[in-house]
Amino acid sequence: MLGLFLERAECEILNSKLEQAAGLVEVLLIKAQSKIDQAEICRLRMLLQLRQGNYAPAVRTALEGLRTFGVEPAGLADAGTDASRIRGDAPDPRRSPDREPG
Repeated sequence: MLGLFLERAECEILNSKLEQAAGLVEVLLIKAQSKIDQAEICRLRMLLQLRQGNYAPAVRTALEGLRTFGVEPAGLADAGTDASRIRGDAPDPRRSPDREPG
């Protein structure tokens, strides 16, 4: 039965029915019984966040999915900060405030 909900949620995302998809993903999060289920739901949640333009949360969701299996990618702990820096919300620590861009 979970597979049917997963398929429907993905269809809703692909058809840009994002509110319906978000509701289904929330229900799926409650019903997940295995790590495989959790990973699939993380994938759908990430896809939904990407379609909504929520890139930093999508990266955090992807990392959460990896952590489900004990994977902690080196150098990605600050992925949300990196996404903010790309958007211009956070300063780039590699760039000195005294230096001219160039």
